[in-house]
Amino acid sequence: MASLRSKVELSTAAAEPMRAGESPVRTCGYLPADEQPFPGETIRTTYDFIARYAKRQPTANCLGWRPISAAGVAGDYVFHSYSKVNETALRLGSALVAGGLVKGDRVGVYGKNCPNWSMAQLACSSQGLVLVPLYDSLGPNAVEYVINHAEVKVVFSSVDNLPNFLAARPQCPSVTKVVVMESGDIPAAATTKQLPSVAAGEVVTMEALLATGATDAVASPSGWEDLFVIMYTSGTTGDPKGVTLQNRAFVSSVASALRFFKHFNIELNSSDTLLSFLPLAHIFAQQGEALIFCAGGSVAYYQGDVKLLLNDLEVAKPTVFAGVPRVFARFQQRIMETVETSGWLKRKLFDIAYSSVLASVQNATPRSGLWDTLIFNKVRAKLLPNCRLVITGSAPMSAQTNDFLNVCLKCPVLQGYGLTETVGGMCCTAPNFPTGTCGGPLPGAEVKLVDVPDMEYTAADKPCPRGEICVRGPFVTRSYYRNEEATAAAIDSDGFFATGDIGRWNEDGSLQIIDRKKNLFKLAQGEYVSPEALEQEYAKCKLVSQIWVYGSSFEATLLAVVVPDPIVAKAWAAKNAPDKVSAGLAAIAALPAFKKAVLEELKAMTVTAKFKRYEEIRDLLFETEVNDLGQGFTVENDLLTPTFKYKRPQLSKKYKASLEAMYASSK
Repeated sequence: MASLRSKVELSTAAAEPMRAGESPVRTCGYLPADEQPFPGETIRTTYDFIARYAKRQPTANCLGWRPISAAGVAGDYVFHSYSKVNETALRLGSALVAGGLVKGDRVGVYGKNCPNWSMAQLACSSQGLVLVPLYDSLGPNAVEYVINHAEVKVVFSSVDNLPNFLAARPQCPSVTKVVVMESGDIPAAATTKQLPSVAAGEVVTMEALLATGATDAVASPSGWEDLFVIMYTSGTTGDPKGVTLQNRAFVSSVASALRFFKHFNIELNSSDTLLSFLPLAHIFAQQGEALIFCAGGSVAYYQGDVKLLLNDLEVAKPTVFAGVPRVFARFQQRIMETVETSGWLKRKLFDIAYSSVLASVQNATPRSGLWDTLIFNKVRAKLLPNCRLVITGSAPMSAQTNDFLNVCLKCPVLQGYGLTETVGGMCCTAPNFPTGTCGGPLPGAEVKLVDVPDMEYTAADKPCPRGEICVRGPFVTRSYYRNEEATAAAIDSDGFFATGDIGRWNEDGSLQIIDRKKNLFKLAQGEYVSPEALEQEYAKCKLVSQIWVYGSSFEATLLAVVVPDPIVAKAWAAKNAPDKVSAGLAAIAALPAFKKAVLEELKAMTVTAKFKRYEEIRDLLFETEVNDLGQGFTVENDLLTPTFKYKRPQLSKKYKASLEAMYASSK
């Protein structure tokens, strides 16, 4: 049967002159740039997304949460309607203005995802106030820096984060009011009344602030070119940078994505539901919610605990699921763990069914209805029974995991690529695009590759041009807030933003992320090593959950810190050291045979990935203290950014002494 797989449709920007050391500028080949994001409508802000459907379908579900009983048990989802959300946002916005805020003033939101997080954002948008999200995991020092740098005047804080914020508040002179957000339908007043600051009237609840707003409030949003949000990048080094995004940038990004989905017959609509669990202080999550609001769908918020995510999925039954590669890898592990503990016949049937349907997925030919009925409909029913679209972002996802999800979930699994500076996605795969890549540019994006000579990447590389990815378009930031030096370094005179990522134009037209520009180091013999490129491949080893590659200019070989995959490590122990299965990950990792097995996997990968000899990992340390996602490098221990990028200085600080001792002992 003929394959339906197609090349990515690209166009070359004819009016853009090609320069030495650069690839041609490539754009979306099947849809033009947005001349008017929403023809015939005045959609200029995120608040307009809600107002649009408050008129069209006022009683439809908009924001949902799970009430918690006195026994601590979460119930079914309860939703605010579009009309309710619209009225509350306007009233809350009017209360902020009545309290002295004016257009352009900054408002911070500090807490985990919940309906009131989004309500605060919409209130700001309705009155032209600038949102400043604060990562829920940030400590007092980082919170203090962002608030002072952005001169935030009002902070919305969750109950849980209030003590953390109050510790920083004495060093934040710009803050005039702190508003405590309720969680779901639990009044903040009931959970914070014992705090002296609340009793003294220094902190107000969202419920109390709302009461001061006008019941007949109207929207007074800022303009198309005015600032909507300052998103502070988490930063792997130094202080966070404030990415400025205008209303134009955010709305254009949403419009571009919606046109992309519609073109590939997966148009979002009012029957769609998204489960919100990725941090709203990150652009990927905000863009996801905006897409749903713009289509008139509903957003159901998780309980705030990733351990309960699967339970929230079972109850919410989302039709759209946006996640990051580590979450999807965990889905894959859970499915395979169930398969591996099944009887011989079930395992055999799964293997045969998977091989058959995988061939169909990879060749884009019709899949077997028999295998879906016998196997994959049951897998889908337990995880995402109603899902019709899966989107992954924030980091590259392997083609193997992408294909696995396509097989088991029976719906498109699309991988997007973008940054905070591009309002999330600037490129995306589609149902008939190759997996393991970023697809092609979205409508409006202009993408080129620029030579990086030190890393031997050039636009003249054959057969596939390589270089730093640079992008221009209506959704690209214009500046970093109060940071002219960083702005000048990242954005050229033609408006192209340099991402710092190294990309390759594949022969099928797709863009693939292959490296990172900033993390290059040199070994003793003068060889340059790009650790991120190595980590991306080494992390594909079955026994490896996370890996951080380390090298020194005084040494000729590489070392690594490896977080073993807990599930696969346990399976290894069951076969090789049964007495250690119940002893825990640390006990398994302490076995010399286990370390040998991991090193053998890593060595095999050097052959598969065609690494050079000096790129081989010669020895390693294990990190065995892991969280529920199997991560030893986490946001909580400050080794990962909230967008799951490695904080290399912090990793070095924690492990360098042990690794240097390992170098010394090898001599």
